[in-house]
Amino acid sequence: MEKYDKDVLLSQPIRQVDLNEDVLREILSHADIKSVFQLCQVNKTLCHQHDDLFRRIYDRFYHQTGMDVFKNKTSEMTWFQLLKLCYQLSRLLRLLPSLKNYTIKSLYTMTKLNLFYEQIKVLPQEFSQLRGLQYLSLTNSKLGSLPQEMGQMNNLQQLLLYHNQLSALPPEIGQMNNLQQLILYNNQLSALPPEIGQLRALQRLVLDNNQLSALPPEIGQLSALQSLCLCHNQLSALPPELGQLSALQRLELSYNQLSTLPPEMSKLSALQTLYLTHNQLNALPPEMGQLSHLQYLDLSHNKLSALPQEIGQMSALQTFYLSHNQLSALPSEIGQMHFLHTLYLPSNQLGALPPEMGQLSALQLLCLSYNQLSALPPEMSHLSHLKYLNLSNNKLSALPPEMSHMSALQELDVSNNKLSALPPEMSQMSTLCYQCIEPLALQAQQIINKNDSTFDF
Repeated sequence: MEKYDKDVLLSQPIRQVDLNEDVLREILSHADIKSVFQLCQVNKTLCHQHDDLFRRIYDRFYHQTGMDVFKNKTSEMTWFQLLKLCYQLSRLLRLLPSLKNYTIKSLYTMTKLNLFYEQIKVLPQEFSQLRGLQYLSLTNSKLGSLPQEMGQMNNLQQLLLYHNQLSALPPEIGQMNNLQQLILYNNQLSALPPEIGQLRALQRLVLDNNQLSALPPEIGQLSALQSLCLCHNQLSALPPELGQLSALQRLELSYNQLSTLPPEMSKLSALQTLYLTHNQLNALPPEMGQLSHLQYLDLSHNKLSALPQEIGQMSALQTFYLSHNQLSALPSEIGQMHFLHTLYLPSNQLGALPPEMGQLSALQLLCLSYNQLSALPPEMSHLSHLKYLNLSNNKLSALPPEMSHMSALQELDVSNNKLSALPPEMSQMSTLCYQCIEPLALQAQQIINKNDSTFDF
């Protein structure tokens, strides 16, 4: 019988001639014998191929456990397949010391494994033998690459690989057809393989803090995707296929280099939350008004000089952030946002507000600080639910008396304007607090009927 080189075991099937006592001793030296035989029932007829050798192993097992492995004649794998699996898993135990307390059986059947802070760097290909895993966390491990064999882990549903040093993903990752969550933030990924579009069960994909400069068109094939996070990358454009993500509810694209958005984004019919802050957007496609289910939109820190009239069609929008842009005016259609409760517009170039602003019946917070407003429309008094109004650092010389009708208003900041007096009618607003500077401070203090409080706008 020829001498067996155990390193060859990983690269080719075990042949009958390879099986000898030395091989078995090497395999079983790192595995619990009872766990090995409990892993599957060995068919007795296969054992006769090496009857003498296997009988010695069997006798050893029987004397240790008192169990007869031949009671069940059915088998899930051949004896040779079992030996190969045992060797691979035992080698995995040696490569990852943190697994030393696991038996072969428990490794093969476990469903959840957390190996954060392991400093693995290179993941052994034997990892793919953990076929029962549904949850795998390999975070903060300085992992630089993934073996292509990981694609064989078909039962995996959640894969957490954040805080590593991954620069690429193997194409075989597309074979994980049950994967639902893939978390990859804080790595060094510069591109995604087209095969990522094969992950039809994927619901959440997190790729923040990488080096992505483009997305593959195949990303539009992720038909089950509900959340896509791509903040802090180097994206300068988005593929039109992004609009095919019909299940997408949350899209985060902040801190990129986007100057335009594809009109196809309007097809994201399920989208509820959209982050686009800190980009270079100078205009929005009119089609964005078709995002009828959008509730949260953040466009802060861009280069927008105007909003399309169609923006008013976002009838479900509740929170709208537009600070630090170059807006000089607002479209009158903004008054159609009847569910809007937060409108944040500081640090723009607004010189006036449209009267239709008074139609925002659900508005509770309005921030207009650091603009160029010289007057307010009387229709602002129709904002019956407005609680917080920041008008600081503008050019206001007077406030409309109608503001006294804003019965829900609790906090008003008019500091750093050109006001010389407050309207006498505002003395009727017993619940109102002020933030202002001399010479208005004394007058405001005489009106306030509650303790000072401030709201950070």
